[in-house]
Amino acid sequence: MKSKVFSPYALFILTIFADFLPVPFAFLFYRGGWAGDVAIFSCIILPILFLNYKVSNKTIKLAVLTVLTLAATLLSGRIVTQLYYKNVSSDYMSLVVGDIITAIGAGLVLLISVVSIIAKAISARKADLSVQD
Repeated sequence: MKSKVFSPYALFILTIFADFLPVPFAFLFYRGGWAGDVAIFSCIILPILFLNYKVSNKTIKLAVLTVLTLAATLLSGRIVTQLYYKNVSSDYMSLVVGDIITAIGAGLVLLISVVSIIAKAISARKADLSVQD
């Protein structure tokens, strides 16, 4: 994606900061428990993964960005779980459910990331083959 406003490096750095947007939202939505996790995942992380795919022009950049998104997903899931446990519900089932939802979110991010990396690699390969012909 060509940007007329930002250089490719500035756009990459802004995307890195965008990858960690779920973390402040975890502090805001922890009272929702699993609903907060779902809101963070569906409203913030999925668009970030799409942005990562659009911004990265190389497969290695996409891999770096998706690893950062995965780290932000795990971190925000743990924040929601711990804050919910400390401030809302003090039973251990809250920790178990929070860990399960965090693992599901991380698994979905990992699955979407692998698919997008494979798609980016295939499109780069096709572009290389068309240039050679």
